[in-house]
Amino acid sequence: MNASKIDALIEKSDNPAKMKKIIDQLNATGFNDAFMTGREIKELPKLMADDEVIKYATSGMIGYKGDSVLVVVTNELVLFENKKLLFGSSNTDIPLSAINGVSYDTGMIFGKVSFMNGMGSITIKQIQKTNTEPLSSAIKQAVNAAKNGITNEVHSEMKQADAPISANKLREMKQLADDGIISNEEFEAAKKKYLGL
Repeated sequence: MNASKIDALIEKSDNPAKMKKIIDQLNATGFNDAFMTGREIKELPKLMADDEVIKYATSGMIGYKGDSVLVVVTNELVLFENKKLLFGSSNTDIPLSAINGVSYDTGMIFGKVSFMNGMGSITIKQIQKTNTEPLSSAIKQAVNAAKNGITNEVHSEMKQADAPISANKLREMKQLADDGIISNEEFEAAKKKYLGL
């Protein structure tokens, strides 16, 4: 994107700091498809969470009417934004956890990327040929990273569940045993867990 367009987007934004961060992320991904996407880029601060990170972005067409959209892949979702010429906008976001597979196809000038989710498939057409494979790859990488993050989170929770209980928890359990709410056997098992036996 050229400097004057960047400055204009930042100046006109309701949240200039977030817009600058988004533009920096777009530039870091090598975003080169700013033609006719300024209206969509301007909407991104409203559509993205503060902690979302853009992994890739390009433009294409989606739906049976062939609506032009800005496609943004983040660390959390794939976002389609279509800011209408006169008024209104439409946007759709698909969480990465809902994406089951990704494929792409290139033609002479344009390409298309399809991805499957539990509801069917979504195809983005009229993508610049040079952006087709990188978009597909970015979606795959983001999906894998999200799935690995979930897997790591589950493993971490499992390890915490196996960790010894705290002394305070043991005191609480002793009180429960004294009150007859849990059995002495349950208390002894908790005590062994605390002592690491």
